Amino acid sequence: MIVYFSGTMLEMLLALTLIVTSLLRLHMTTVRFFDPDEFAHLHWAYLIARGNVPYRDIFMYHIPVFQVFLLPLMLLVHSSHILILARLGMFVAVGLFLLLLYRVSYCITKNTKTTLLVVLIASIFPIGLDKLLEIRPDTLMMVFLVGSICIAWSRKRVFFSGLLFGLALLTLPKVLFALPALIYLTGLTSVLIPFFAGALLPFWGFALYIVALGITPTALDAIAGASRAVFVERTFSPWLGFAPWPLVYLDRGGISFPWIVSTMLWIVACIGIFFLPSRRAKVFFLLYFSFGLISLTQFPSPHIQYHIPLALMASIPAGIVLTKLLSRQLFVGVLCGVFLVSVWQQWTVRTNPQNRNTEQLTVIGDILRISRPDETVYDMVGSYVFRPDGYTICCHRYGAFIDKLRIKPPPLWHELIARKTKFIILDRSGFSLWVTPEPDLSFIQKNYLPSGYPKIYTLGFAFECHQGTCSPNTVFSVIIAETYRISTNPPGASVAIDGREIIDNNEFQLQEGNHRISVPPTITSLNVQLAR
Repeated sequence: MIVYFSGTMLEMLLALTLIVTSLLRLHMTTVRFFDPDEFAHLHWAYLIARGNVPYRDIFMYHIPVFQVFLLPLMLLVHSSHILILARLGMFVAVGLFLLLLYRVSYCITKNTKTTLLVVLIASIFPIGLDKLLEIRPDTLMMVFLVGSICIAWSRKRVFFSGLLFGLALLTLPKVLFALPALIYLTGLTSVLIPFFAGALLPFWGFALYIVALGITPTALDAIAGASRAVFVERTFSPWLGFAPWPLVYLDRGGISFPWIVSTMLWIVACIGIFFLPSRRAKVFFLLYFSFGLISLTQFPSPHIQYHIPLALMASIPAGIVLTKLLSRQLFVGVLCGVFLVSVWQQWTVRTNPQNRNTEQLTVIGDILRISRPDETVYDMVGSYVFRPDGYTICCHRYGAFIDKLRIKPPPLWHELIARKTKFIILDRSGFSLWVTPEPDLSFIQKNYLPSGYPKIYTLGFAFECHQGTCSPNTVFSVIIAETYRISTNPPGASVAIDGREIIDNNEFQLQEGNHRISVPPTITSLNVQLAR
């Protein structure tokens, strides 16, 4: 027996499913690990809040629109809680996007249950679920883009439609593919003039900003040149986003339930374009998806987040088809159950212990506790967030592209000394993915030791000793004058540094330069390390 729901019951069930899946997404937002890109965006916002100028003082290759929206968080007391607040802010931004999507969908369909289903599909679409949790500009870009589409659909106040599209384009230029569809939507009439006037306004504002700061050549070189250098050797097939790729759906590769759901939604969305209620809507979506798919193949490194503009808008034609099927032959609970199971499976993976952010938040709390606000820290992903950089290039594996930059910064080892960097953090991947060239790698291994804090390395020297002779040498060179602590094996022993006796676990001052160490025959190893 087929069960049919009344319109009100259907809407209530869709709304209930949306609430449950949103609660699961909210939990993932607060506990899932932070992607390196999230650290980068937060750290750049922190540096700008400190008065650093993008492109001149900060290695950046995009326009810092997203950082402007993160600036208010940097006015709060710096702590690991700010990262969770930023994630919650992105959750709110997704909610705003869904409200705007609701409005666009209703303008097209004039049907509440279809519109609710569209919003539900957009919120659970497996390919975008991960990236919409994260602190990244893609969500802000989509808010601007859908706001622009919403205004353009009415063909009124098209200046503001253009303004929002300009902000979306300034946030992430990859959304340029949507321009032909928006031009068609405005009607190809004289209203295009105010549309382009609005779209160009944010770019005029940015141009005035870089001219006023005197950084025009540097900014243009960073945006046009450095961005290509960073990504030139990083390849990623855009079609992997449609395949059962492990990082998109679940930890393991191969066919999974979320991948099946995603694939079916893509297929239904393609069919749904031809079921759109008006010729205007059909042409708009054909232009949008055609140019969107072409754009995926043009980026030097089209990562999975580049699929988000397509996946989220695909929810509209997919919702139209599924509404027709539900009203004729399918039990609506099956579809809601499918969506719940898909999100549940992804939730179980994203929230298991090894995928949580506990360790990352602990590292941030530790580095804030043991370092002063003016002391520099370094790792390749900016996971210290609230401290100045130990190197010109932050938040990237510089060894993979530094030789391709037109303006080459000094080597890492030189900058670590010049900026008196006492702390280095090895993130989740450690040295294995750092691509650290020599002599930088040897310099780090020689001058920094693991501290008592997870993932944090501090200034220090390790010695292996045998019968009073230590290796690698009895003479060591201190690069930063500081208070150090000695630890010996066996414990409780004493050594002589520059003729001065130092007892195990005691603190003492060392100046920059060479120092000589002497040990008794009983000592097998010892460390001289920053006293923090």
